[in-house]
Amino acid sequence: MEQNYINFIKKRIKPERLKVVVDFGNGAACFIVPKILKEFNIETKYLYDWPDPTFPNRDPEPKPETLTDVSKKVVEEKADLGVAFDADGDRALFVDETGKVMMAEQSAVFFMRNLMKTQRGPVVANIECSSLIDDEARKYGQSVFRIPVGHTFLVQRTKKHNAVLGVEKSGHICVPKFYWFDDAIINSIYMIEIVSKLGRKLSEVLEEMPKEFFDRTEIDSSDEKKFEIVERIKKEAIKKYEKITTIDGVRIDFPDSWALIRASNTSPKIRLTIEAKKEEKMLELKKDMLDLINQFENAELA
Repeated sequence: MEQNYINFIKKRIKPERLKVVVDFGNGAACFIVPKILKEFNIETKYLYDWPDPTFPNRDPEPKPETLTDVSKKVVEEKADLGVAFDADGDRALFVDETGKVMMAEQSAVFFMRNLMKTQRGPVVANIECSSLIDDEARKYGQSVFRIPVGHTFLVQRTKKHNAVLGVEKSGHICVPKFYWFDDAIINSIYMIEIVSKLGRKLSEVLEEMPKEFFDRTEIDSSDEKKFEIVERIKKEAIKKYEKITTIDGVRIDFPDSWALIRASNTSPKIRLTIEAKKEEKMLELKKDMLDLINQFENAELA
């Protein structure tokens, strides 16, 4: 079975020569990825490439703030690309040659550009994803279907809409060209192929993408109150703002920015996500939204 998987990838992906650093974070991907990369003769350096369920070297959740080791290693080795897997190998984040961790949406733009060379179709993105996705899909005349946060929604809706790509802010990415589910291993080999054929540095392409200022804030709120607070904010927002999306919390869109307020499904918190094309706008919108949340958090609820 293992060799069948490797053969499946080799038939579909043909990377050229590249130098890559891979951080497994002591997770499951370390069992198979080195075997695949050896087949492609990719020059590779590995970090934490042995399984350890205590995850002693970094948080198994790949986030920019937890990936300092792979970022440093990429720069030290003068590598072209870094890859960092989560614990079970269904998510990966990428690092450019300067050591900067890419947002999942930036990775999705690279996939989208490559996919759209040979096919057309909509894109699925969860409600938290950057407007980068919309900007890029628009270039190809394609729609973006927004979905609630959650891996299950991503897989189901990508298939339902016959999308060419599905992406979550957390790093889950579906590339139906390969599978109707998120496989960070094959996605990583695909990214290696894309970067190997860019003809220039990864950071140069990233620099050309629209600049977005992003902020996420968590506000403590009891499990008993958080959903009712968000419902009240939703009613207030519908009266006050023009463009509202309520599939998961309430997202308010403006011409140059957006804000998302949603109750966490796993902890006693309300999450506020802000994105804007200018930093001043992001800070202004953050203040307005925090004021709105605190207004209801401090109020007596029925």
